[in-house]
Amino acid sequence: MSEKKRYNTQVISDEILEKLSLENRYKFVNDNLSTILTDKQFSFLKQVQEYCLNYEKKNKITHGPDEDIYDWYADFGKEGYITDLI
Repeated sequence: MSEKKRYNTQVISDEILEKLSLENRYKFVNDNLSTILTDKQFSFLKQVQEYCLNYEKKNKITHGPDEDIYDWYADFGKEGYITDLI
């Protein structure tokens, strides 16, 4: 079986896409939020980030047009990270 294709037409170079990885975006967020969050809040943020990074790797998520975030809701709900508000 072939690997999932990330995009139909790629306009951003692989070098830039690598720098926009989820892990790199989390590093940027952490650097900027660490001074304004309490230790408890920052610890929770890191916990959720770790779950997301593992989830992305385990499920081979590419963030491509063929993926639907709604398919992930049940898994994130089981962890208590999202709830159904209806």
